Amino acid sequence: MIVADLGCGMGYFSIALAALVGDAGTVIAVDVQQEMLDRTRKRAEKAGVARCIRPVLAAHDDLGFSDPVDFVLAFWMGMRPRTPGGSSTRSSRS
Repeated sequence: MIVADLGCGMGYFSIALAALVGDAGTVIAVDVQQEMLDRTRKRAEKAGVARCIRPVLAAHDDLGFSDPVDFVLAFWMGMRPRTPGGSSTRSSRS
């Protein structure tokens, strides 16, 4: 099984997902911050599941992978669409 954890942060869910998919599966841990991916990797090593996790550095307009996946987790993901000029939209109350 291949799962993607979008906005993985420090890997809280990536590590749990890696334990579920086991050695035969892969968790694609995606984040826009290299520091978060580094933390995910270190935490996964401590948990003994690093071999199941593939960190991917994404851009704001590109997930950084095109693999087909069986499951996608996007927990606590805040998405702000970009305007045609490229700036993020934001409500007046945010």
